[in-house]
Amino acid sequence: MAAPVVVAPVGVPLAASAITVDGSLGEWSGATAVQFSGLSNRATAYLLWDATNLYVAFQVSDSQLNATRTARDDGGIIWTTASRSTSTPSMTGRP
Repeated sequence: MAAPVVVAPVGVPLAASAITVDGSLGEWSGATAVQFSGLSNRATAYLLWDATNLYVAFQVSDSQLNATRTARDDGGIIWTTASRSTSTPSMTGRP
């Protein structure tokens, strides 16, 4: 198993309008993009927020798609914290 990749905290911009959760990334312009890569895969997480939601979208490619434990392979974890010094949420995570 590859070692976890820890991402430094990033700022997350306010969405211009509510995001439609439909699998399309067309309305995600201006989102913070965080890139991850593994042995055969690459992923980009896009992040936005509004008054009631934190929006996270993933765009993933994997040239060797396989899983021996489907409940645990190719997953991601996101930890969030609200910064007390600003109104902008931050995000850390690992693929």
